[in-house]
Parts: sequence; C-alpha cells; structure tokens
Amino acid sequence: MTGDRTLRPTRRDFLAAASVGGAGTSLAGCLDRLPWRERTSNGRVPANSVDAVLSADGPSIEWPDPIEPSSASIADAHDRVDELLAQIPDPITVADVPNGVVRESIASNRRDAIDGRDASDVARYRHLRETSDARGAARHSRTTYDAIELDHESLVADLRTERTDVLGTVRTQLDAIDYRGPETVEGTLRAALVARQREADLRRAERTLGDWRAGLGDTVIDLGEAAGDVERASATASIWSHLIDRYEAGQSDVVPLESSFSDVIDRSLERIETVDFPEQVGDTWYGAVGVDDLDDRGLEFALWRAGGEVIDAADGVETASVEGRLGTALYRALEFEVRYRAFETFRDWVRSGSFAWPASVSEIEAERSAALLAAETARESVTGPTLGALRCAERLQSLEWTDAAVRRAADNDPETRVSLDDEYRDYALRRAELTALPDAVETFRDRLRTD
Repeated sequence: MTGDRTLRPTRRDFLAAASVGGAGTSLAGCLDRLPWRERTSNGRVPANSVDAVLSADGPSIEWPDPIEPSSASIADAHDRVDELLAQIPDPITVADVPNGVVRESIASNRRDAIDGRDASDVARYRHLRETSDARGAARHSRTTYDAIELDHESLVADLRTERTDVLGTVRTQLDAIDYRGPETVEGTLRAALVARQREADLRRAERTLGDWRAGLGDTVIDLGEAAGDVERASATASIWSHLIDRYEAGQSDVVPLESSFSDVIDRSLERIETVDFPEQVGDTWYGAVGVDDLDDRGLEFALWRAGGEVIDAADGVETASVEGRLGTALYRALEFEVRYRAFETFRDWVRSGSFAWPASVSEIEAERSAALLAAETARESVTGPTLGALRCAERLQSLEWTDAAVRRAADNDPETRVSLDDEYRDYALRRAELTALPDAVETFRDRLRTD
C-alpha cells in the first residue's frame, strides 16, 4: 500500500499541515525523509566518490568569549565531576552491575563526563559553560549506580527537594537579570552577547526542571537522568553567578542599558513590520514571495523551509520582547536580518535557475567551496565578543554538521549510489546566510548608533 502513489499526500496537503504547525521549521528534520518528496534531480553518485566533496579543510570556528572566568571556577567544576565519579568502579564489570543496559548507561555517561571535563580545545569561557553538561553526565552515572542499592523512596524524596531548591535559585537569577555595560557601541554589543547567553542558559535550565519528573516507578536509569538534570541546572546557576561577578568586576563606566536595548528592539520590530514577510498559508505563498510554477517539490520545500526560518526569527523577536528577555530579542532581531537577506538571495538563485540539483560530485564540491569562501569573508568582517560573532560561529558549526552528513554518505558501500541533494541545498543556504551576515551586522550596529 505504501507504494501506491494515489495514497500519498499532495503538496497542498503538506503545506496545510505545515502551516498548522507554525512556520514549519520544526518539521524540517522528518519531512526531509518523506518518500513523496519528488524533485527533478537524478544526481545520485557512487559513495566512493563522495570524499571529493570535502577536499578542502572545513572552517575553524571561533566562538566569542565576552568574559574570562577564573582558573578556580574551572578547577571547582572539574573537582565536582571527579567527586561524583570517584565511587564508580573503573572499568565497571558484570560483577559490579549485572544488567547490561544499566551498566552501559553508567559507563557511557561517565565517558561523557570525562570528555567534557578534559576538553582542552575550547576557550575557558566556553569550557566553563560546557562543564554543566559534564557535571550532569557525571551525576547521571553516579545516581544510576547508587540507585541499584539505595532505597528509592528516600532517593526520590531527596531529588524532589533538591529540584525545588535549584529551580528556585534559577528563577531568582532570571528575575535578577539586568542589562548593564559601557555606553559605547562595542560595550553595548558585548553586553547584548552576555545577556543572550545568560538568558538562554538559565531559561534552558528552568525549562528542564519545569518538565522534570521523578517517581517511585522509575528505573535506576530514569532516576539517574533526573538527578543529572538537577545537577546540570545547579551547575548552570553556579556558573552564571561566577561569570556575572567577573563581568561586572571587569567593567568601568558602566551604565544601565535596558532603555537602549528596548529602543533597538522597537526599531527591529518596526523593520519586521515594514518587511511584512508573508505568512506560510497554502501554496499561494510561493507567488507572494515572487516564485511561481517551480514544478519541483524539492525546490519548493527548500524555499518553504528558508521562509519558515524568517518567520520563526520574526516571531522570536516579539516573543522574547514581551517576556522581557532583551538579550534574546536582540539576538533574534539580528537573526531576522540574516535570514531575510539569505532568503531573498536563495529565492533569486532559484528564480534565475542558478540553483539546481547537482548532477555530479564536482558541483557539490564547488557549492561547498563557495560556502567556505563566504565563511572566510564573514569571519574577517564580524569580530569581537558580539552577537554577530556568535551567529557567525553558529553558521560555521552548521557547515560542520553538513560535512559530517557527507562523511556518513561516504561511509556507505563503495558501489552504493547516494544522493547529496540535501547537503548541496544546505551548503547553498549556509552560503547565503554567511554572505548576508556582514551587512546584517552593520545594520544592527547602525540601530545602536542612533541612540
């Protein structure tokens, strides 16, 4: 039955379903694999030729570091990981934990904790923030191991009490966020980056604990996961308490920036309203953005997803502004400028026929090379601890992820023929975004300068 084309959903069915779900961006991962996604490409290539796509080295990613943490804060995080893992046998054997699934969970989380603790290829600011995951993995491992012998009623009661205390701490820190920094463009941009990352980390901790559950019927692995979530949130609160102390101690001529941030957000919302990007309701959307009669569902899907990202960013500015998360609203405002410009560029490529599905590995390699060139230009233009530098690093990370997908395709049986259409599309979209980034950042700076 699944092979009967008459039973497959039409493009109009897909669009209706996607519009019900909002911008459609959350559907991208699963819709990519739907069998009815037809397109004109026949560009399948032997897996043994795919490595040629990655002939040039991938981009190096430089994450912005607005705060320098103390050595003691990192040492304390490492010590906490070691403390949690100290009582777990290494290696852990069948004699220690007979159940293979439980034993692997303990061992796997211990490896993740050690890897996170020992990471030496990242700057201290990023490493300290990522130690929250190392601590969470270590606590997951330790609690799973201990829960085999511990009374579950007492363990669950203790975890619930700890969760309540940590959630209170996280919410107190969220409520205490204020926006301060030097009254200069560079100082304001740095303050915006700090605010965005502080809000994002603490909100993630709050959401995790808000959804948190632990009960007497849970397995030892479930209890380990619940404990890991609490530990990760506790670490996040501790890390940001230290980082903000360091940030404030390292500043001079600090002034409140909330009014400046709000003004930039208001101008960003006015810009979004002026653009009036069309909502994705039905297939008439293609005509509204200037593209009709593509007759290629793959291209339609690529445009739909790119358009959905524009809408998602625009909605994100308003949502964060209403919720009082000014750092996040500023980040989303910059994201909108990048995505809107990138969408227009990609749409024009599709409309002119300069973007078409690849028929050879060389075409995919050429698109990747163009994306790498755009990345280099963007990296040279966007510097300093700013939201622009964060956005640049995130796009370069996306290129890394696409490269990883290409490597997975290359790992197939050498004679297997594989399609790299999705990767080719992603390289093109990243190129469009990276090309748009410098101008979007300059627009964002101009809004700050008008204060």
